[in-house]
Amino acid sequence: MLIKSRDSGLAGLPAAVARSLADAKPASFWLDSPQAPGPLPTLTGSTAADLVVVGGGFTGLWTALLAKEREQRYFTMVIIRGICPGRYGQ
Repeated sequence: MLIKSRDSGLAGLPAAVARSLADAKPASFWLDSPQAPGPLPTLTGSTAADLVVVGGGFTGLWTALLAKEREQRYFTMVIIRGICPGRYGQ
């Protein structure tokens, strides 16, 4: 049996899966870790960087990581809005 409700965000999942996820909350394992750094202040005003990556998903973070490995002397900045959604939760 599939869940038909669109309100729950679990629409289209088999009923057993929907029940098992009913109490789940979207959370970042990284941010829930005691080793996670505190948030940085919001960027205001002007700043300069050698490379700016917009978006902190898999592609954005991978791009920033590879760029930093290739050119360690460059200042690389990743800009995100809030907490990155989805699986990554950086």
